[in-house]
Parts: sequence; structure tokens; C-alpha cells
Amino acid sequence: MRLLFALLSIFCFSLSASAEEKRIALLIGNNDYPATVGKLSNTHSDIDKIGASLKSTGFEVIARKDQDRTKLLLSVGEFEARISEETKKGNEVVAFFYFSGHGVAVSSGGQAKNFILPATHSITNRSELEAYGVDFTDLVDRFAATKARAFFVISDACRNELGASFSRSVARKGFGVTAQRPDMVIAFSTAAGATAPDDGVFADTLAKRLKIPGEEAEISFLRTLRDVSKTRQMSEQPFMTGALNKPFCFAGCNAGDEDKDWRKFAGLNNASAFETYLSIYPNGKYAKEASDRLAKLKKLTPETDKVRPNPKNNQDQSKVCANLDAHSCFSRGYDYQVGRNGVSPDLNKAIAYYRAACEAGSKGSCFNLGNRYAKGDGVALDHNKAAQLYDQACSRGEIKGCGKLGQMVLAGLGLPQNREEGIRLLKQACYAGMTEYCKTLDKHQISR
Repeated sequence: MRLLFALLSIFCFSLSASAEEKRIALLIGNNDYPATVGKLSNTHSDIDKIGASLKSTGFEVIARKDQDRTKLLLSVGEFEARISEETKKGNEVVAFFYFSGHGVAVSSGGQAKNFILPATHSITNRSELEAYGVDFTDLVDRFAATKARAFFVISDACRNELGASFSRSVARKGFGVTAQRPDMVIAFSTAAGATAPDDGVFADTLAKRLKIPGEEAEISFLRTLRDVSKTRQMSEQPFMTGALNKPFCFAGCNAGDEDKDWRKFAGLNNASAFETYLSIYPNGKYAKEASDRLAKLKKLTPETDKVRPNPKNNQDQSKVCANLDAHSCFSRGYDYQVGRNGVSPDLNKAIAYYRAACEAGSKGSCFNLGNRYAKGDGVALDHNKAAQLYDQACSRGEIKGCGKLGQMVLAGLGLPQNREEGIRLLKQACYAGMTEYCKTLDKHQISR
């Protein structure tokens, strides 16, 4: 299992004459694990590729390989000291932390407790994990306490299983979601609890995106996660959380506004993205291409909530759902929602299937169920329940859930009103090309 934590905050703005922008990165790649944990092959090349891209965009890079617990913590301390040194001089610091190696999560008091696994340590039980592992949340808290203007944390982990002798009772695959401060972006190369091959795909993809002129950091990460998901044909999406209050571009934000926006929307390649571009630039230089691509997309059968194909036998589908196969439950719920695959519309049955699928981990089911509670459609209107379900969907990588949650938080529906958090969530959805949430920002006169 490889863990990639991404604290990546990227901003492009003019600095005052008195303050200089300093970019500082710490990259850690651990290959040399004992057989009890499982050796990896690509982490060293991963940090070499990421480091080269960061250096080309003005970063001071601290690269460390095969760090045991003591060395890893010393490297983190060196990183923090460099940040502090520059901020004390009055400089603006953009900090970037990348970990490539094993990472796991254990249940602690009903919550996931996340650990980076240092190299060299043999870990076969929970006591050894807590003794030799490095608590990821503690690292995030330390980074959040710095005065860095922006902070990126990238987790490139969970790419394969732990060694055979590593007890399954010790830890879950992957990391859970971690909270962050403002102007901190955290990106994960895999979905929570998921694994992926130790193939270097994430590092390859991210390294290339970091060097694209005019592309804002959040867009770079969203596109990286999208492309990695497509390349690996993942059933569950890698995801990012957090947002920047000011735009930042690794390779500079000096590209023309329309060119920059076109790259952003064309890269997303969905109907909402092209509609957004045309609404902003109805007579723009890419308007014809946007219209043509939009028309082609609309001719395709909509992939509403990424519905999975049903088994040939609908009865078998129901049996699978009874065993809480999340994707099958979701698909069957959608059958009853719209009336397809030999069944008539039945919202009560759809809700029952969505509820089971959501509990089993389906982000699309949590989102659809949240819609029912938000509208009082088939269930009693309950904004609090809707917000909880949208939060579940968002935490699992369903960007639409983040947008809906942002709308509710901004309005104070179901949750205490929090303008800053609402804007962060809405921007995340808007940057992903979802027009509805861009319009919400515009309605409230919030800069994108």
C-alpha cells in the first residue's frame, strides 16, 4: 500500500516589494521495507520526477530516501526550520510535502488513525505500528502550525497490499480523510481504503502537470487525479480536499485568461465544463470547438452518477445487493429511481437500495440519498440528514457532494453557517467544471 499525502497549495499573485516568495518542498520516498511489510519499487524514481519538476518551477527541494522513523522525523524538522527561517525574514512561503511509500489506517475510538510507515522497521502488529509508525494527523497539525502562506500535502501510498505476514487485523488499506487548515490542499493518489499498483503512474502524471504554464494548482491536482483514475481504471476515485484563497500556479499564472480557462475546461472534458466556458466566452476563440465537443457529449447516453451495468438477471442483482455490494446496490437503486431494466419507477425501493449502498461505501448512493432528504422527495425533508449524506459523498470523492454541501454550509442549512468552508467546497466543485456551483459563487459575488 502506498500512501501519498498531498499538502499542495498553489497560488499566483503579486508579492509586495518587501516580501519575496520562497518555495520549499520535502519529498520522502521509501522503498526499502522488510518482507513483513512489503518492498516497493518506484518510490525513489517518484521523488526524482516530482523533484525535477518542482526545481524547474523554483522550488528548493529536500529529497530523502529510505527514511527510518528517526531520520524521517529529523527531515520533517529540517523542513519546518527552513519554512520558519524564511517566514521570519518576512517572505511568503509555499510549502510542498510529498510522501511515497506504505501508509495504513487503524480504527481508534471509532475514528481512522493514519500512519506513515518508515522504512526498515518490521511491523507485524498494532503495537509495533504505533511504536514505529508516524502519525499522519500529527504531521498535518505540525505543518498547519507553520506560517507558510500555502501548504500542499500529497499522499502517494496504498498502491499495493502489505506483506503477507502483516496481520489484517492491524490496519485497513489506505488512509481516511484528514482535516486541514485554510490554504492547505491535501491530495490522495487512491480512494480511502483502496489500493493501486506500485506503478509510478501518479508521480508521472503529477510531475508533468506541475510544469504547465498558466494552470492553477487546484486544477493541476484535480486533473492529475482524474487522469490517474482513468489510466488505472479505478472503481473508486482518488480525491483531494482543501482550497486556496488566492490562485497559485506552479509554472506561473501569466497565460491569457481565456487560454487558461480553455485548458481548464477542455481538460475536464464534460458537458458542464464546456457550458461554463461558452457562458463566459460566447464568442471566444475556442467557442466553435467547445460547441462541437458539447454537442458530441450530449449525443452520448448520460452516465448519471456513473451507474454500473446490471447483471444479466435482475433477480441476481437484488441478491448481490442483499450482500451489500455497493456498486450493484447503487445500480439497482437507480433502476427503481428512473424505471429501467424491466422495473417500474418506485422511489421507496430506490431509497432503500441507496441507503444500503451508501452504508456499504457507495459515494453516488450517498449523494442521491442526500438529494431525497434535501427536497423531501420520498422521505421527510431533513436538511441535517441531507448535509450528513453530502458530507459522506464528498469525503469519498464525489465532487457533486462537495458542491451541495458547500451550498448548504454557505446558507446555514442543516449545519451552522460557515462562509469560509462553504466557499472552499463550492470552489472545489466549480473548478471541476460543475456550472451549478460556479453560478452559486457568482450569485454571492464571490471571486472564483
